[in-house]
Amino acid sequence: MTKHEEISDVLMEEILSNRFRPGERLPSERDLAARFDANRGAVREAMKMVSQLGLVSIEPGGARVAPIEHASLDVIGYMLRRTSTPEPSLVIDIFEAINALVIVAADRVIRQATEDEIRSIRAALRPLIHEEFDEAAHTLARMEFFRVLMMTSGHIVCQLVAKALFEQLIAGMADIRPPTNIDRSAFVELLQDLDDALLQRDRDAARVAITALETVNRAVVFAALNPNEPTPNVVEVSL
Repeated sequence: MTKHEEISDVLMEEILSNRFRPGERLPSERDLAARFDANRGAVREAMKMVSQLGLVSIEPGGARVAPIEHASLDVIGYMLRRTSTPEPSLVIDIFEAINALVIVAADRVIRQATEDEIRSIRAALRPLIHEEFDEAAHTLARMEFFRVLMMTSGHIVCQLVAKALFEQLIAGMADIRPPTNIDRSAFVELLQDLDDALLQRDRDAARVAITALETVNRAVVFAALNPNEPTPNVVEVSL
């Protein structure tokens, strides 16, 4: 890690942990250089990185902390990596946002996609139904399928968000091991329902299947990130 990366990581952590609050000015370049035993060029590079994430605004006389809602989506990757295990509430928030956009993407696909595009999406789904994965690989494969669905939808907002969110989420979840007592049939049944909905171009059925999948995903993620808490029931899914 370079000096400016070290500085930027510390500053991002301090901003996200509210040591520096929105509207406050950060210490001057001179003070930061002294604190980190760095030259001012390294401090400027670090501030540029933090600014590009939207966490600070560079103004005459210094840098001011920006509200977190002004940050770019790229900050999510850092938020996922802040601790050895991602914050469950953050991961759930990401999944909820993705679920809403997956529904939009599926609706666009069903209405406008060519038969070849539908076949390619179903081909990405088929291994999840018919092949054996361990729990961690199955989680990553599901996220990859939804990424493919959103990227193939032709919906520009879904495509941009998919690129920004999924790359960071997949990297952040790579080392998370879901519980081993999950009944895989809960997923397979819902994935088969989604496959049928895509084949038949049934928008309502696709929405129901995607929403139910999000409920199961939420329970699995909760169990993976909260191993000492009772595992929610992820088998009985009501459609």
